[in-house]
Amino acid sequence: MKLKLLLGLLAGALAFASVRAAEEAAPRQAKPERYAKAIEAFAAQAPARHGIVFIGSSATTRWKSLADDFPDLPVVNRAFGGSRINDLIFYFDTIARRHEPKLLVIDIGGNDLNAGLSVDETFAEYLRLLEVVHTKLPQARVVINSLGISLKRVAQIPQILEMNARLARWVQQHDWARYVDRTPYQLRAKGQPVREDYVDDLLHPSRAGYVDWMKVLGPVLREEWAKVRGV
Repeated sequence: MKLKLLLGLLAGALAFASVRAAEEAAPRQAKPERYAKAIEAFAAQAPARHGIVFIGSSATTRWKSLADDFPDLPVVNRAFGGSRINDLIFYFDTIARRHEPKLLVIDIGGNDLNAGLSVDETFAEYLRLLEVVHTKLPQARVVINSLGISLKRVAQIPQILEMNARLARWVQQHDWARYVDRTPYQLRAKGQPVREDYVDDLLHPSRAGYVDWMKVLGPVLREEWAKVRGV
């Protein structure tokens, strides 16, 4: 009788621990369904094929002047704000694959770290995304932007820098990918972000921030586009 009682108590404790762990993990789990309306809007548009597709989170979503800033390049913006790496994987066919891009530009990962994922977890998710990209778009070249740094998330700079170092090393081993490092201009104020590069929320780029981004991204885009446009 005592053994049964002990086993019952143990089972109850394990069940409680399992539920508690699930509850604690829940905020860290991406829920792609929350972006259904944004994705439906993308799906309703005829896909512009064989160009340059941007995917990522809010910094890219808010780049409303993207086409004007790169008038010589066939750019399409399919980013959606707040997204995490798993969201891009979940909606990859709609936001990227159906466009059959020759060049894919990625800016993602910061929201994963902000949600509490470790660098190891975030990097593992990023590798999952890159595997999906290369499997579904084997002929496409990929431009990976370093994770963005902002005044609002200065406490996360060490994790961001570690993620960026891992991505840079990964790119060196894959000839179909290119890395764009934004860190030098984002930390040019003695290792800290510059206020003028951000809007009032201290998270998203201001026009000055986008101009800085263009300066490092533009040359890479044009070099990569020259490689693929005739293919």
